[in-house]
Amino acid sequence: MTQLSPLSILTPPAAGSWNVLLEDHDATVIDARPLGLRVPEIEPVRVPAPEAFLEVALAPYSDSNVVVDLDGRVDGVFAATYRELPLGAHVEVRLCLPGGVELMTRATVRWARAASTGRPGLGLAFARLDAEDADLLQTFAAYREPELFVA
Repeated sequence: MTQLSPLSILTPPAAGSWNVLLEDHDATVIDARPLGLRVPEIEPVRVPAPEAFLEVALAPYSDSNVVVDLDGRVDGVFAATYRELPLGAHVEVRLCLPGGVELMTRATVRWARAASTGRPGLGLAFARLDAEDADLLQTFAAYREPELFVA
């Protein structure tokens, strides 16, 4: 069986229908344009290319830690690093949790601590995080007091 990417593939219409391939599923979607119906134009979501890659080890006594909002929800991560990135920079992040669990996600640099503070690093806000990964990080935060960041 051919392995398909998680992205959708649209093939040209044939007799008023679009062939849509979604991961392992084939589906046919009716094209409403020949029926005279107005179909809204949808702008594609543009995901900026990451400017950097960071690997962040989260452990019970690591310098890096999860960051929560005022409601206690995991909102991002503090990456202990001497690396300097501008605020707003987009980064690809590999989170390494205890037990060999690794998560990949995208984040934006929200705040930074200089080396002169004695605890340098970057505050990263997750761009998106699926529910399973969020649950894993929430569980980790329950066993280790997280950082609190209030914008």
